[in-house]
Amino acid sequence: MPLEHVPWRVQGSIYVTAFFFGPLQTIATMAAALFVAGLVSFQLPFLIAFILASRQVLTVCLSVYGGALMDSFGSRRVIIAFGLLGAASAMAYPFLPSAFGAVWGGDNGGDPALWFIVALVLVQMISGYAEGNCWIGTQALVSQALRGHPVYAGRMIFIARLGGILGPLLMGPAWDLWGSWGGFGVLSLWIACGAAAAIFIPRQLGAMAQAAQTATEDTTSGTAGENPSATAAPKARGTGFGQTLRLLLIPAVALVIMLTVLRQAGSGIHTSFYVIWLDKEIGLSGTLIGGLLATANVASALSALSTGFCARHFPAHWLLIVTIGMAILGTAIVPTLGSVYVLLMMAICIRGLGQGVNLPMMITVLAQNVPLGLQGRITALRVAFNRGGGALVPLAAGAIAEVVGIGNSFYIIGAAGFIMLAVLAVWVARSPAFGPAP
Repeated sequence: MPLEHVPWRVQGSIYVTAFFFGPLQTIATMAAALFVAGLVSFQLPFLIAFILASRQVLTVCLSVYGGALMDSFGSRRVIIAFGLLGAASAMAYPFLPSAFGAVWGGDNGGDPALWFIVALVLVQMISGYAEGNCWIGTQALVSQALRGHPVYAGRMIFIARLGGILGPLLMGPAWDLWGSWGGFGVLSLWIACGAAAAIFIPRQLGAMAQAAQTATEDTTSGTAGENPSATAAPKARGTGFGQTLRLLLIPAVALVIMLTVLRQAGSGIHTSFYVIWLDKEIGLSGTLIGGLLATANVASALSALSTGFCARHFPAHWLLIVTIGMAILGTAIVPTLGSVYVLLMMAICIRGLGQGVNLPMMITVLAQNVPLGLQGRITALRVAFNRGGGALVPLAAGAIAEVVGIGNSFYIIGAAGFIMLAVLAVWVARSPAFGPAP
């Protein structure tokens, strides 16, 4: 795939936006997990999982409609609007304990706890939906403005991971010093900075998205145009799930979506019980937990820069399978490492190396196989499946933890992920759509 030059002003504005919104899920789920760990008993793992998983509900149900807005009006406007909503909703968290009588470190029994949980779930859903749409819009810009090239995608993920280094390092000490007000204050300011960065994205990208949407509808409803990806895509008018799901008829798209779900065998645990395990079972401070998350992003940033090289030398489907396996492994082995900080850092580096390559490769594969005017929707569909897995995996881990303990849930979810990944690898090896096995 030839590398077409994109003006540095366009690249720079997208990369700076990615700096803030790329690591937003990590930073936000770290704050939410520390918040829940301080207010809900560690002996209620399923309730903890339910609260943390609720963050994904609106993203799963409504993200495709957000993607359609990006295709119609441009990602820039959508990112700014949802960024402002995300910054406001982040500051709702610290108000909840005093408003509903919840006690830090207490059992929080009785009616106030019930209404506190209901309010927390609602704030989680709104905050998660805002955060999700900001990241969907940023990824869509890679396809809409940066041609979906693996070099540009790798650069974007590299910059996003740099943000993932700084964000947790700010969040951890702020939480240790000022509690939830400090932690969520950092989160709110971080999101506001992302929305401010999006203002500098050139306005003409919105017009480009609208033109691409019109062209896509023309080519998918009539005679196939000259764009090979447009001829490969089924007719996809409208904004609903049904029309967007028709894109799954493209084998490469179906593979990315399935791998997106399997990716959650590591990520779902990482964004839920990982922080709680380090906090409650091992006793790490917010600063040390932030250091681990920052280390993962160092590894991820470095590996992201190799995306262009990897794409030239290895088939994309096998590269995805191997790197997602690395990401699952880096999380599944955590309970075996005890409190040895160096080993915990090595494990999270394994995960980071895998995550640094598999996300830009997913963006690239979708960009190469879906028309430009549908990039917002296909990105939203991938994120919807990603967050769907991100909701189901913590719930499954919570149910397993009720029976065999939180530590064992890491092993069971990891083993299930590897088994399903192996089955998918067999399908890829036997399918003519992906060529011969390596």
